[in-house]
Amino acid sequence: MPRLLTVTEVRKVIYLASAGQPGPGESSTALIGNLFHETFRNLTGPDPKLNLVRPLERVDRDLQAWEIELIRHTYLWSVGPQMIQHQPALQESSREVLSYWKAVGNLCTWLCDVIMRHSRPAQALEEVRRYIFSANELDCQIEVSDPGWQDSVMLQGRIDAVLRQPVSGRLCAVEIKIGQTHPEADLAQACLYHTLLNHVDPKEGESDLALWSF
Repeated sequence: MPRLLTVTEVRKVIYLASAGQPGPGESSTALIGNLFHETFRNLTGPDPKLNLVRPLERVDRDLQAWEIELIRHTYLWSVGPQMIQHQPALQESSREVLSYWKAVGNLCTWLCDVIMRHSRPAQALEEVRRYIFSANELDCQIEVSDPGWQDSVMLQGRIDAVLRQPVSGRLCAVEIKIGQTHPEADLAQACLYHTLLNHVDPKEGESDLALWSF
């Protein structure tokens, strides 16, 4: 019977083996990280009330207008409710909350740029969103073995996001980070998710990987 191992557990070991030296970025907390992933999921997911389609369609096709409207929408439908729901836990994290809001702004700017670059003026934005943002929080697993091991290992992980690249059509496994990073451990984690994605649907062919820090 294979032994179970998660990608997160592998990342933790790599982090500890490197003496836990942090990389660049602002301080954050586990809760803030979860909230950011939730906001990303809301903006790129299928829920028409929460995703980016409605706010972008409300204004003219202009990058600056899109950014302003998307940031407003994100505060009203994601960040504001999060702050109310988690107010007690965030009381002592004002610095991290400010960094989170800055990261949300960076995310909105990036999303607007992606949609602007890869959509035609008359094209439905829902069609673009559905094509590019293929999946969020995709659970995958693969069994790996080695002649020197006593048993095989079932490696499991949840990929933050799977994108389909507009020009090539290739899938891309995306690992999202917010706050202070650890480049070596983060890249190793992204590579493992890339390996998992390549075994989800072999017909899709070789995928790419991306590591995004906001």
